[in-house]
Amino acid sequence: MINLDAGTASRESTVVRFIRALLLDGLRARGDDARRTITTQAALARAARISRPSVNALAKELSGSILGVDGLSVRRDAGWVLGVDLSRSHETRVACADAHGSLELQLPTVEDQLLEYFSPHAALDRAIEELEPILAAGDRFYRENLIGVGVSVPGPIQNGVPVALDAGAWRHIDAARELANRLKLPHAKFVTASDVTLTALAEQVRGSLPPGGSAIYVKWTSSLRAVPIVADEIREGASGFAGSFLHSVPRLREKDPIIRTPCEECRQVGCIHALTRLRLIAALEGGNEKDRASTVMDRALASPGGELERALKQAGEAIGLELAPSVAMLDPHTVVIGGAVGSRTLPITLESLQDALERDRFEGRGGARLKAAEVKERSGMHGAAAYALLTLGPPYLADLAKQA
Repeated sequence: MINLDAGTASRESTVVRFIRALLLDGLRARGDDARRTITTQAALARAARISRPSVNALAKELSGSILGVDGLSVRRDAGWVLGVDLSRSHETRVACADAHGSLELQLPTVEDQLLEYFSPHAALDRAIEELEPILAAGDRFYRENLIGVGVSVPGPIQNGVPVALDAGAWRHIDAARELANRLKLPHAKFVTASDVTLTALAEQVRGSLPPGGSAIYVKWTSSLRAVPIVADEIREGASGFAGSFLHSVPRLREKDPIIRTPCEECRQVGCIHALTRLRLIAALEGGNEKDRASTVMDRALASPGGELERALKQAGEAIGLELAPSVAMLDPHTVVIGGAVGSRTLPITLESLQDALERDRFEGRGGARLKAAEVKERSGMHGAAAYALLTLGPPYLADLAKQA
């Protein structure tokens, strides 16, 4: 998971109080089916940055009956969080989750629209439109009990704002601050992370990434991004660009790419970002560039060997070629292909992607396992809600445990 920061000069005494509160609350509220913010003593030790024996010693201090207890949690109803997914290519998405991270509400409730361009102003306005009725209703989601808001924006992120050129109009906009100012929620903590970081986090929390392992998560939607995961930690790098795909022209087996449209950012024909652009692929064979990935996949399967299927295979090959150096350096156990396009089209792209990854693999080195992400749709808002909980951390959660 992303590192939690315990944060103050008096951290040790604060953490001690935090652990005591969590252990006592865990005795009352834990259950086999509960999704917990912090699930084990080992996880708590890592989050608090103190040793596991210290956690165990505090457990012994509290009660002899707690020695066999490993599950730790705040109560489910101690508060709730919001996950807000802001994008330039789909409508704003919102998730509400309880203090254990279990989703309670997702908006919009119907399938939202893919958009050619969704401005930051329009996305923020839509977020307010979705959130205000929830906060005003006061039935399940009391405004006073909102403890955190996680915001997903086109990354990479530095100091809470997007900095990449392809972030377009989102570049240098502090979306979390804008939402905080407009919603007027001084008691809630607002945090921001890049879309690829939060989709990877969603896969960690709700998908099937094995604990303790290393992986590369690829988010292939309307754009293409990736992020490395080392020993369970999502690594964004010093500038937030770790795992980013450069604007380069991969050497495909076929000399001429199916997609001949120049890249919007670098203007190169054959750039990986053009070869993987969904709207350019969707427009092939007389299709509509606004078609969803599922529609594109159905059309490709209906015409095997056609231009559309070949373009998807070339896109897979391009991704594999550009990933190969990172795979060789990090030697991950798994490469997860996520995002609406990546996870849905993997049955077509898998072979070309795997072949490209293995083309220059050193003899004797094991290959990374390729798999589709399990969290396919709306992963950004799922990850944003989880991030809101994770970044609260000690000592903030101590207050929740005391209230429970």
